[in-house]
Amino acid sequence: RNEFDTIALADGGSSLKKRGNNVWAVAIDDEASAYGQDWRTLVLMDRGRWDPINAALFPQTCRLIDNSGIPAVEAFFAAMKPKTIIKPHSDTCNFVLTSHLGLVIPGQDESHPPCRLSVGDQTRPWREGQVSLFDTSLLHDAVNDSNQYRYILMFRVWHPDLTSNERKGLQFLFDCLEEPGLVSDQPMEILDAEARVAAQRASLDSLLPLEKEHNLTPTKEERRSRGGFASFVDKKGKSKKKRK
Repeated sequence: RNEFDTIALADGGSSLKKRGNNVWAVAIDDEASAYGQDWRTLVLMDRGRWDPINAALFPQTCRLIDNSGIPAVEAFFAAMKPKTIIKPHSDTCNFVLTSHLGLVIPGQDESHPPCRLSVGDQTRPWREGQVSLFDTSLLHDAVNDSNQYRYILMFRVWHPDLTSNERKGLQFLFDCLEEPGLVSDQPMEILDAEARVAAQRASLDSLLPLEKEHNLTPTKEERRSRGGFASFVDKKGKSKKKRK
């Protein structure tokens, strides 16, 4: 949260817009635009690939995600404008589940919180520091009835019922969308495409400078008890405060 406040919210976000990649991008297709233009994103990871520019702007956040063991397919900050709604819609697939971590949630302590998410027949408010996990193949909608922006950190994670081979197959389909040469009938085109995919799927350590003071690792017990959203400890086992 500290890093987000410092980088994303300082000076009204004008520096971030100059330095970042596709900062607070709107829906990119007609179908998504139809149910709401007021949900905007800042991508950290897309289809298993870190965005090198945005990851460098939020190194602590990205390292926490990477070290946590979350089976993330996508990770991004999401902003919702004041006095807006996202109409009911389905994402039409459930091989990934969606998770929200509340960062800046206006009015969360009010008797009728103005920032709410509905999935199926359940409606719940977002709360700062709390995580929700749900299936967006179900009809869902969102409301920000406050006078301020609402910010969350959002993940799409592999569905736990997928096998390892199913994950690999889906990842291959994602890669083919970026590199059609992977299914070429020309061997050299396939090799070139595979090399580009390997380069694009660079590890986080290759994108970010090493920061020993932020090299946090979750214990197995914490990872298991929180389903991947873990607390973090240093190598001596001393608890460290999570920072977002």
